[in-house]
This record gives sequence, C-alpha cells and structure tokens, in this order.
Amino acid sequence: MNISPELIQTILYVVIIVSIVIFLVKKAVKIAVCLAAVLLIFNIGFKFTGTDMVEKLQINEYVDQETAQNISDFFDDFENKREEFGIVDADKVYDKMTETIEKGYYIVVEGLGKVDIDKFAKTLAANIYDAGLKDIDFNELVSQIQEQLGVSIEDAKKIAEKVQTEYKNVEATNTENKKDNWI
Repeated sequence: MNISPELIQTILYVVIIVSIVIFLVKKAVKIAVCLAAVLLIFNIGFKFTGTDMVEKLQINEYVDQETAQNISDFFDDFENKREEFGIVDADKVYDKMTETIEKGYYIVVEGLGKVDIDKFAKTLAANIYDAGLKDIDFNELVSQIQEQLGVSIEDAKKIAEKVQTEYKNVEATNTENKKDNWI
C-alpha cells in the first residue's frame, strides 16, 4: 500500500476527531473523581460519626485499636458540637451536593452520548473522498475505527458501514456536480 499525502491527511483527520473525543472523556472522568473526592471529604467532615468512620471507612484496619478509638471519639465529639451549635444542616447540604453531582453526571453522560455517529461518518467519508482515496479496505477501516475509538468490533463495523455508505453518497454527489458543470 502506498502512503500518499491524502492518506496521511485522512489519518490526521481521524486522529484529531478521536483526540477530541478522548479529551472530553478524560475531562469527564476528572470531574467525576473531583466530585467524588469533595463528597467524601464533606462526609468525613460533616456527616460521619465515629461509628461511621469505623463501619464505612474501616479505619480500624489501617491503624491500631487505640488510635481508631481516638478518631472515633473525636468524630463523635465533633458531631455533638456541630449539632449543639447548629451552624450547618449537614443533611440539607449533603442532599444538595448529591443532587448537583447527579445533575452533573447526567449532563456529562448526555453530552458524551450526543456524539453524532452519522455526522462523524459523513465527515470521515468526505475527508476520505477529499483525500482522493478510492479503494478503502473495509477490514482496515474497521480495524482503525476500533483502535482509534476504542469501540467493540460490532460498533466499529456499524460505523465503517456508515462511512462506506456516506462515501458512496459523497462520491455520487460530486460526480453529479461534475456532470452539471460540463453542461
């Protein structure tokens, strides 16, 4: 197989598109980890009692029994003072935090789910056509899509079929446009 500038250009287009998708996924994961850390810190600081520290976080497995008891006592005292002064309604804050995290999660999932495969296939087909490539091996296309997008073989085949269909549409449209220009 000859490596032409058009093939390199097409590969660059695919890499750019995949890089953008990967960037978005990485950002979504980072946001999710940060939100989980904030929720854990809030729970430790405002919601957990000494008993919760032992039961939920199992601190007695990481420190000796005396230290675990001291930590448990500290959190019990802190809870009593927090309730006594009533500065923060921890339950309301916790409920708002979890509600906000859930909303953020759905926004991210919906955003990632809105990647339009049909538009992706049209763009890739147009780029392949513009690069002047005519005989594209279906199996190679499937392999590249699977590798670049990290999707299952079945999904890669579906995308490759869409790309081939869109390629034929682009080719037919451009052939008709050339005929119209000759008239």
